[in-house]
Amino acid sequence: TSYEVMFATSSGILNFGEASMDVSLSMGISISTVRLEDATASKLDDKQMIDTCVISHLGSFNEINMKLRGRIRGALDASKRAAVRDFDQVSLTLSSMESCSKSGLPCLLGSGKCFDPIAHASKHESPPN
Repeated sequence: TSYEVMFATSSGILNFGEASMDVSLSMGISISTVRLEDATASKLDDKQMIDTCVISHLGSFNEINMKLRGRIRGALDASKRAAVRDFDQVSLTLSSMESCSKSGLPCLLGSGKCFDPIAHASKHESPPN
């Protein structure tokens, strides 16, 4: 049986790299020690039914625990890639701002480019009649 597990949080979906780093790490740490066989139910009959279902459909609790850990590992990888991409973007913006400051030109935030008003004006001048 193939299934997709999505880890949704109030800050976004971990699988898509949308969740905050703190939440992502916390979920990873928590799930790394989860043993689904230790889950409880309010009624013993329910616990037995769930355990039987898990074993008959997934083979064993060890199997489902390993699959769950694999899914969270994949989600954490996505979260890590997103965080690195975000840090790289901030670093690029800071470098661009530093470069613009040295040239004395204002920086266009987020573009990584300096704004040269003289070059801009010459591009947008009307041609002589």
